[in-house]
Formats: sequence, C-alpha cells, structure tokens
Amino acid sequence: MKEFEELKDCAFKPNINKKTQLSPQKDVTVKGMDKFLQMKEKKKKMELEQKQREEKIFSIEKNYNKNDHGSYTITKPFPLSKVFFIRKSK
Repeated sequence: MKEFEELKDCAFKPNINKKTQLSPQKDVTVKGMDKFLQMKEKKKKMELEQKQREEKIFSIEKNYNKNDHGSYTITKPFPLSKVFFIRKSK
C-alpha cells in the first residue's frame, strides 16, 4: 500500500501501444551466411578426411595381415672361434 501511495503522485505515464503486431518476414538474408555454411561444410569434410588418414596410418594392428608375409629369415648360430678380426698395420 505504501508503494502504491508513492506512485499515485507520479506524473510520468508512458504511452504504450498495445496494438502492435509483428508481421512475419519471409526472405531474410544475412550477408556472409552462404560463405559461413560453405566453410563449415569444408571444415567438416577436412576433419573427416584427416580422421580417415589417421585411422589408415595409425591403426597398424587392423591393417596388418601376418599371412601376407609368408617367408622370413631363419637365423642360424655361428661359432665365434672362426670369426677373424682384421688388424690395421702400423
């Protein structure tokens, strides 16, 4: 009640337009939106390509096939007593 009494003597009364209606706008163009969307698609494409390259390079376990390498070197022991050392002459 006290607040109402204080505001009753106030001389300021704003004009409020209650009949304002917003009209829907159909074609709203934003400058640079096409470029932004193109760059966004390009970035997504580049990230996908990067991910595919990394997967191809770093996932060796998935890409390695042991059966593709049929032959391998068989090591044989050798006697150390038959190894000759060549000395440089002074």
